[in-house]
Amino acid sequence: MPVEIITADAEASWTIPPRSVKESGYRVVHRPDGRWVAQATSYARFGEGGEWFTPFVSVLNPEEVCTALVRRMATQIKDKAYLHEVAVAITHATGAPPPASDR
Repeated sequence: MPVEIITADAEASWTIPPRSVKESGYRVVHRPDGRWVAQATSYARFGEGGEWFTPFVSVLNPEEVCTALVRRMATQIKDKAYLHEVAVAITHATGAPPPASDR
């Protein structure tokens, strides 16, 4: 299944919708202060417009936020091929270096 990433806010926000009720939705936001944050939301909240939980990471560069995002997703999603696709897609979208296996 291809990774769907929704870009918003003049490319300052990237959202990965949940694929099923068992998964969360995730987003990466590049804030005006230069920090990068990653947040999650439940399938139900995402369906209602995406009220996001408090960020689970707030860092200074896109590489760190992408790493934290994929690690968090891996606690819930066991499909390694999908996680790899997420890593490639989100690093490309945010300008972070690609995963080590794709360099």
